Amino acid sequence: FPAVLDEERKELRERNIDEYLHVWEGNCREILEGAIYQDEMRRAKEDGRFTTIPVDQSKKVDVFFDLGWADCTSIWFVQTVGKEIRVIDFYQNQLQKIQHYVSTMQNKGYLYGTVYLPHDARAGQLSGKTVEQTFKGLGYKTQIVEKLKVQAGIQAARTLFNSLWFDEGRCRDVLQALRKYRYDVDPDTGKWSKDPLHDEHSHAADALRYLAVGYAPPKAKTKLHIPTSNWMST
Repeated sequence: FPAVLDEERKELRERNIDEYLHVWEGNCREILEGAIYQDEMRRAKEDGRFTTIPVDQSKKVDVFFDLGWADCTSIWFVQTVGKEIRVIDFYQNQLQKIQHYVSTMQNKGYLYGTVYLPHDARAGQLSGKTVEQTFKGLGYKTQIVEKLKVQAGIQAARTLFNSLWFDEGRCRDVLQALRKYRYDVDPDTGKWSKDPLHDEHSHAADALRYLAVGYAPPKAKTKLHIPTSNWMST
């Protein structure tokens, strides 16, 4: 084993841990090159935060939307327990009116808290009501998430990511989207752009940005919850 190869190995480990694990440790390449949340996803897997999470029926579920029509509408379902932000469910679809997503929420039977919506939820619809007005008219508490530049939203998501736990079964689609959410390539330079690629994976990731920007932890009335082995995977 030549010294020059050992130096290459060490350099790759420092520069790109996921590529190092693939090349030198034989791990499957789960994260695409240029993936935006590759470090956060790897750390979550190492920490065991992709697991099975039972729904706590005593706690409200907050919902975070990214709205679309031809593009997907993506919905994150989130419960907060102590310092844990538990992503208990995910749903997305396209070419569906807002009533379809309302029915989907109702059919899941969760106890809902706040419905967080992007700024375009205040845009007019053919029905004459905005998405925000539709939810309010049905008795839901709503909040419009502050509009930030995409890079600022990504940074907010990275900051929040260490507190996220995912139900691996119900959130399979969103985990796949986060693995494949990547930067675009600048056609002039052939290098990674500072902007994300807009594709079928970006809508779920956009909803994560709204979660990170709109999230406000509830005031704790009891001591912080400590995860126990009865629901964490081993």
